[in-house]
Amino acid sequence: MRPFFLLSLASAGFAGCVFEKNQNAAPPVSQFAEEIKMELPRGWSVLLTNNVVVVQKAKPVYLMGYVSRRGMFPDMTEDEYFKQFGSEVQYEIRLKFVPRLSDRALSRLKSKQKAVRKNFDKKEKMLPVNKSVYDEELMQSAKYPRALFYTQDYSIFVERPWPTAIEVYPHDAASECEAVFSRVKSFFNEYP
Repeated sequence: MRPFFLLSLASAGFAGCVFEKNQNAAPPVSQFAEEIKMELPRGWSVLLTNNVVVVQKAKPVYLMGYVSRRGMFPDMTEDEYFKQFGSEVQYEIRLKFVPRLSDRALSRLKSKQKAVRKNFDKKEKMLPVNKSVYDEELMQSAKYPRALFYTQDYSIFVERPWPTAIEVYPHDAASECEAVFSRVKSFFNEYP
C-alpha cells in the first residue's frame, strides 16, 4: 500500500485493525489448479502460469488428424505407423481463466463461431473434401475460441486435441486422456 493510504487509514481510526479479505473476491486460479491436481491419476501434472492451468500427461503420446491420415501399409504395425506418421507430443489440456463473460459477449462470440462452422459445413458438402478445407476451418475457429466452462467469477477457454478431429495413440492413452478431461470438467459448469 502507498504511505498516504496507510496514513489516511490510521487517521480515520483504523490503525492496528486487521482487515479481512474481501469475501466477494474471486478465488485465485491457483486454487482451481490445486483442486484439479488432487484428482489426477499418476503420470499427470498441473502447471500454472498467470491465468492458465495446464494439465499435462507425463508420458508422450502420438497425435494424428483423421483428415490427414494416410492409408496404413500392409507390412507396418499400428505402432510403427503412428511413430512414423504421427506427431509425438506431451498431451495437454489448457484452461485459460478470464473474468466471467457477460451474456452479451458470450452471445457475440457464439454467433461468430456459428458463422465459421456454417461456412465450413457448406464447403464440406462440396466434394471432394480436402485437407485445406479443414485447415482453413481450424484457422478461422482459432480466431474465436470457445469458452466451454464457467464458475461464478470466471469463463474458462479450453485448448486440447479434440477427439472428433485428432486420434491419440496408444489407444489406452486416448481413453485415459478422455477420462482426465471428464474429471477436469467436473470442477466447472458447462456453457450450453
